[in-house]
Amino acid sequence: MNANPRYHCSNNLGITFHRRILLGALFLATTMAYANENEQRLLERARITQYIEEQQQQVNGNNDRSNASIIEQIGNNNNANVMQSYSASFQTGNFAFIRQKGNQNTATISQWGGNNKASIWQDGNQHNASISQQNDSFSLDFNADIRQFGNSSDIHISQSGSDQRSISIEHHAYSGSAQPITVETH
Repeated sequence: MNANPRYHCSNNLGITFHRRILLGALFLATTMAYANENEQRLLERARITQYIEEQQQQVNGNNDRSNASIIEQIGNNNNANVMQSYSASFQTGNFAFIRQKGNQNTATISQWGGNNKASIWQDGNQHNASISQQNDSFSLDFNADIRQFGNSSDIHISQSGSDQRSISIEHHAYSGSAQPITVETH
């Protein structure tokens, strides 16, 4: 057998000790990478918040604020579109926000006129959402917010006219057989 069993045990302990050190180093590297990823997300959100605040404060010679949009996508095969326009000297700009977390989500925001705000939040897969807003008023605004959770929900909001309106829809579609939602105001 082994002439020196103690040496044999010591050798096994040495291998185990090295494995523990390697596993510990791997754990620290993974933890640091995760911490860096979280830190990057916090920095990105801080940049987005700063950008929004700067856009809200930035005024051109006609006292019109610029249109602004932010699109955040996490996942694969997501599609996001934003179209915004304002032309009257009394209108301020529009704001659009789309956040897609999942796969194969589609989101569209179209805004004409000024003072409109729209946001679409998609968490899950194969969601479809659209917001269309047209505002001809002097200072009133339209607000629309869609929040989709789960899979395969279909939501559309359309607003036009001159009255101030705010519509918010939160839809949890976990069964996979959710009925589409359409809201139209004129």
